[in-house]
Amino acid sequence: MNKKSGMMAFSILMLSLLPMSTGATAATIPGLMKQFSSVSSETAELTVTIPSFTMALMIVIASFIVKRIGTKKMVLTGTALTAVGAVLSMTAPSVSVLLIARAIMGAGIGTFNTLCISLIDRLYSGQQREKLLGFQNTFQGLGAAGGALGVGLILMYSNWRMAFSIYLGSVWKLFKPNQN
Repeated sequence: MNKKSGMMAFSILMLSLLPMSTGATAATIPGLMKQFSSVSSETAELTVTIPSFTMALMIVIASFIVKRIGTKKMVLTGTALTAVGAVLSMTAPSVSVLLIARAIMGAGIGTFNTLCISLIDRLYSGQQREKLLGFQNTFQGLGAAGGALGVGLILMYSNWRMAFSIYLGSVWKLFKPNQN
């Protein structure tokens, strides 16, 4: 694997960190309920589950969109939506805005979720493809575990709002030099 191919593979694998991390912010619920005391526990819990709903919705329609705008624009759009959703989540003045922000974040992740596997299938073959598909599955698990650990560490030293900053890791893709 040459250097460019290695960086491309690593970029694809990094995208795989986010899809399984949407539930990592469940630990923010007590802080959220303390700040917004009039919010029911069901509504507070919805802030954790709504990204999964919009992610699933986007997974269904992403294959149609990617045909129109292309893979690169699809990944950039997804990472931008994820970052916007994270920033809005960190600054949301109300639970309603937080729910919208989390829905945007889930839609962003859903936008590139299917590409995590299809890009490997399209760009690599043979043993290299097999290895990367195994790594892709591992990176998803690391995203779930690392996301929960990251949120826990953030909550130890900061407030519940800052826990959403873990999703800002998606921004790195926006600033990568010209890659196809």
